[in-house]
Amino acid sequence: MLAALADDARLPAAALAGLTGLPDSTVRRRRLASLTVRGLLRTHVAIDARRLGFTVDANVWMQVPPDRLDSAGRWLAGHPAVHGALATTGPANLHAAVWLRDLDALYRFVSKDLAGLGIQSVDTVLVGAAVKRPGSGIRRP
Repeated sequence: MLAALADDARLPAAALAGLTGLPDSTVRRRRLASLTVRGLLRTHVAIDARRLGFTVDANVWMQVPPDRLDSAGRWLAGHPAVHGALATTGPANLHAAVWLRDLDALYRFVSKDLAGLGIQSVDTVLVGAAVKRPGSGIRRP
């Protein structure tokens, strides 16, 4: 069932039953419910942020003192513009991937939203072209 759902996780139970050879009732009542309850099956929605008006895709690399790393990372994880936040190693030890409406919003994010988190330095990298995004597979030239 998981292989069939990998192609289209929204398959109706009847279609999934047809693909797997299992009775419709088995798919409906036991298999999908069991997989969901055990945390093996989750619904994931991939949204193209550009279609929602978010034109700036950026990676923000920050240097934060170790005693502020956890609190800064958790704050970033709760920010609506941040779709990925992680601690890392090297000169930058905190990373945030953000989608913002425009460059003015990026400026406000860096100059105002990040203020007070103890960040010592920030490097911002604009994403020119993404080769792979969740749910999209690899884009071929």
